[in-house]
Amino acid sequence: MEFFKKITDFIQDLDVKDFYKYIGLLFGLIFIIISFMIYSYYSQVSTYTQQIEEINDKRRDIVKRLISESKIVEIQQKEADDMLKKGTDFQIKGYFEDLLKKFNLFEYRREDGNVTEKEIDDKYRELEFAIDLDGMDMAQLCALLEELEKTKRININLLEIQKSQNKSDAIDVHLKISTLLLKTEAAV
Repeated sequence: MEFFKKITDFIQDLDVKDFYKYIGLLFGLIFIIISFMIYSYYSQVSTYTQQIEEINDKRRDIVKRLISESKIVEIQQKEADDMLKKGTDFQIKGYFEDLLKKFNLFEYRREDGNVTEKEIDDKYRELEFAIDLDGMDMAQLCALLEELEKTKRININLLEIQKSQNKSDAIDVHLKISTLLLKTEAAV
C-alpha cells in the first residue's frame, strides 16, 4: 500500500511538462515492448512456416520415391509371376541334379537331398532344397554357384563350406537353394 502512495505522491508533485514527459516515456516503453513481442511472434511464425515447407517438400519427395518404387515392385512382381507361370513344371531337385550331371559333380553328393515346402503368403509357396556335397574343390563349387546365380528362378539361401575331413585339398559343402511357386502349381 505504501508503494502505491509513494507513486501517487510522486505523480502529484510533478509539474505538467514533466508529467507529459513521463507519460511519453511510459507509452514509448509500452510501444517498444509491444513491437518486440510482435517482431518475435512473426519471426517465430516465419521460422515455423519455413520448417513446415521443408518438411512438406521432404514428405512430397519421399511419397514420389515410394510411388516410383511401388511401380517398380509391381513390374518386378508381374515379371516374376509371368516367369513362374511359364515354368509350372519346374522341379528344383531335378534342376539341381541336372546341374550336378552337367559339371560332373554327381559323385560328390552325400545323399539325395531334402525338399521342404513353406507357405510364404496367400499367393506363393517356397520350395527349399538342401544337399551336402563332400570332397569338392573350390573351382567346382564356384562353377556350380555361378550357374545357380544365372538362373533367375533360384535363390541361394545358405552356403556352408568346411575343409573336408576325408581329403586334405578338398571342401565339404552344405547348400540350400529355393524357388517360389504360385499356389496353383504342383509341388516338387
